Formats: sequence, C-alpha cells, structure tokens
Amino acid sequence: MVPPGDPQAVEAAVQPNTRLLFSEAPTNPYLYIVDLEQIVAIATRHRLRTMIDSTFATPYNQNPLDFGIDLVMHSATKYLGGHNDLMAGVIAGSTPMISALRQAQGVLGGITDPNTAYLLLRGLKTFALRMQQHNANGCALAAFLETHPKVRRVYYPGLTSHPSHAIARQQMRGFGGVVSFEIDGTLEQTSAFIDALRIPYIAPSLGGVESLVEQPALMSYYELTPEERQRLGISDGLVRYAAGIEDTDAPRAEGEMPGPSPADRLDFPDHFVEQVRSIVRQRTVAYQLRQRATLVLLLHTALLLSNVQAAAEVHLHPNAVRYGRRRWANGGFGLEDAPGRGRKVLCTSGLAAAVRARDLP
Repeated sequence: MVPPGDPQAVEAAVQPNTRLLFSEAPTNPYLYIVDLEQIVAIATRHRLRTMIDSTFATPYNQNPLDFGIDLVMHSATKYLGGHNDLMAGVIAGSTPMISALRQAQGVLGGITDPNTAYLLLRGLKTFALRMQQHNANGCALAAFLETHPKVRRVYYPGLTSHPSHAIARQQMRGFGGVVSFEIDGTLEQTSAFIDALRIPYIAPSLGGVESLVEQPALMSYYELTPEERQRLGISDGLVRYAAGIEDTDAPRAEGEMPGPSPADRLDFPDHFVEQVRSIVRQRTVAYQLRQRATLVLLLHTALLLSNVQAAAEVHLHPNAVRYGRRRWANGGFGLEDAPGRGRKVLCTSGLAAAVRARDLP
C-alpha cells in the first residue's frame, strides 16, 4: 500500500514477486487521482499488469484503457445501474484477458441473475444523461462548500485546491458527483449535521438518482478506534456526500422542509443548512417492492420480530432506510426506539427494513 498520486513510491514498492499494480481512480473518500500514464510506464518497465477501479469516475468521465491500463473494473451497483436497486460488477480489458476471466467465472460462478441484468440495462439507457447532472451537482456543491467558513476543507478533483486537480483535468472529462468535506465540528456535531439534512438518504453507497450522505468515521470505518482512524486520515468531521440528479438550482420554500432547525444543536446558522438543501431539489425516487426483496425482508423481520402481530406499514430501501428524521443502514442486527413511530430494524443483507406497528414489543 502506497500513497495515491506518488509514482516514486509506487515504483519503490515493486518487489520481485509483484505481478499487478492496482489503484482506485478517483480514490475513496478523498478523491485523489493517479496519473495513469505514469502507472503504465512503471508497469512497462517492470513487466507488470495494471488494473484500475474507475467506479467513481465512470466510463463517462474517464477511460483508463485509452491510457494503456490492462483491466478496468466498475461497481455497476453505483453509477452504471444508477438507481440503488441492484448489485453487479463489470470488468473490461483485452479479449484474451477477458476470455480467461470468463473461463474462471464459469468455474467459480458469480453469474448475474436475469432481473439484475435487466435493471442494469435499464440504467445504462439513461447513463449519459444522469452523469451530466451528477457532474453538475458535484461541482455546484463543492464550489459552495469551499467558500463557507464552517467547512474546513473540501475534497473534489474539480476544484483547483485539490492536490490532484491538474491530473484530473488531463485525463477526465468530468469530476463526478461525490464530494467529501470536513466540517468545523466534533464527531457528535457532524452526526447531528447529517441527521438534519432532509434531502439525502444516509447510506454508504453512491451513484443513484437520489443523493446519499455518510459519516465515514461511523459507517465505513466504524470498527476502528479513533486513533486508528486518525492514522488513516479519517477525521471525525469528515462527510462524504454523493450528489444525485436532483435539480441543482431549484429554490424551495420553508414549507417543503418541515422540522426543527439544526442550528440550535450545531451552532450552524440557519442559512447554512438552507443553502446546502438548496443545492439539490428535494425530489427522491420511490422504490417499489420486488418479490425477491420482499422475501428477504420477510425472512429478516420474521427472525427479529417473530412476535409482531400486526405491522401497519413496511418500507424497503436498498442500503438505506428513512425512519422519521433518522436514517441508517449499517449492516448489523439491532433495534432502536423511534418515539411515536414504533421501532426500526437493521438487517444484515444490506437491505434495511423499517417496520411501524402499534404492538411492537
């Protein structure tokens, strides 16, 4: 493991048994960009294969194969699918390499089911249109946050302040919809800030039509101690916002965003939260329950709430559940009180179910 964007460190790390150079581009969560031409040059000198995870960039914004990279992978769950309702992956490369992978896949399995393939094809039909709006919303949000005194630092390769901006301009057509930033607050204040946002769902994913937000210290790196997170550079105030395709410039009335202002808890001015909300329109896509997802939901709720007699309402959302003003999907079993609204259930499959019932135990 070497720091991103340091080709000298990459070459120094090559050992006699090294066979592959692998990197994300952009990286998660700080969105550093590796110089693909330099990576290919190092690999050529040492007779190595190269592989880039280009999920955050997508084929719309970056094409590593054009720079001589051997293999490119994408999480199709993200931008390619675009609706947070499928799990799939894509790998691209030369015909001989992909043929070998196909043979291995035939032995090992991992075949996409027909319904997932259909959903992915549906997403690809609007891929280019969606990416235009993801790029626009990411740039708008990053530019706004960089000028605000309550934000310590913004990480977005489209900003001139980002260390990888020059490389990003050379090898990318757009900069994507993910913006990471550090607010001037504690771990608890950052959590309260995220809870107060009404547009995004709280979830550790990205690339869907609706905006998602997460606090890496409590989600992606929740199993680490504060000291371990600091060594990795994950601060308590870090927020990763994956902008959706909502209208960038649409203003909205206060009546569209009911609920108490977070300013009293956060010491954030009301206008700051309102401006953040005005970056994207509060228009989210309603998910329909599918037969497969319904079966998973019923299995989990039966295990956890076997003595529930009458559930009045069930909501399902891949990787994120909205329950009142608190939305979570952290991948583990658990119950949490929601005063006046029953309780919520967190399932292990990545699907989070919110069950509202009068007679929950």
